[in-house]
Amino acid sequence: LTVAVSDDRGETWTRIAVAEDNPNGWFAYTAMHWTDTHLILGYSGAEYIPDGLSPLWLKVIRIPLSSLATP
Repeated sequence: LTVAVSDDRGETWTRIAVAEDNPNGWFAYTAMHWTDTHLILGYSGAEYIPDGLSPLWLKVIRIPLSSLATP
């Protein structure tokens, strides 16, 4: 699950941050809330396991806006 920024109305995207780096992860239903200093993300997830998916979980993280500036 990555955070990407577009400076041209969605024509191109730059990956800025990795919110979850689990290659077996399954992430969905992302909600965003912007504050003056942070992007707050809420999302659900699970992990692929041999018999399907692990139990679902919910997570909320906070990313500083300063880290979202494109290089």
